[in-house]
Amino acid sequence: LQRYTIFKYLGLFKTARAFYKMRDFPYDKITPVDQVMGAALMVKKGLLEQIGKLDEKLFFYFEETDLCYCIRQAGFKVYFTPNGEITHIGRASSSLLGSHKVHAMFFKSLFHYFRKTRGVGKTFLFSCVFKPGVCLYMLCETILGFCSGVVFWCLRSDAAKVRRRFEHCRESFLFLAKYGMSLLFY
Repeated sequence: LQRYTIFKYLGLFKTARAFYKMRDFPYDKITPVDQVMGAALMVKKGLLEQIGKLDEKLFFYFEETDLCYCIRQAGFKVYFTPNGEITHIGRASSSLLGSHKVHAMFFKSLFHYFRKTRGVGKTFLFSCVFKPGVCLYMLCETILGFCSGVVFWCLRSDAAKVRRRFEHCRESFLFLAKYGMSLLFY
């Protein structure tokens, strides 16, 4: 709610966002966790066979969240361990698509996962707040992106900064134009 909705501008849910970002997490010791990032996830083959196939409806986001949920539901634990190192190039795949498409895929997976783990009733209640909040957020991002791009351009600011602001405005607008209505009624 804090990252993708109008609540971001209202300053709500900051504590939940800080918890999500794990700023106080003990990264130096083995710790039980709810989930780990898919790029750094290792699971024994036998456990995967016991749990069953991954949910094919979760293609681009929440697949590792769902897998870790299924592992915990089966009575096992998920751990973070500092005993290894990987290099994850964040957004390498998603940057090829455009943020408006990535947002649409994220939200589709979010609602599928939410329905699967929380049920239809809670998903409906969540979506009554979340979906209009996303559309309002994208509308604000479109307007603010355009206005700040114009201001930076008028101030003869860094050309890359101006380009980023207008690109952000464009992506927010494209999301609203392509997915806004379908998001509200998905």
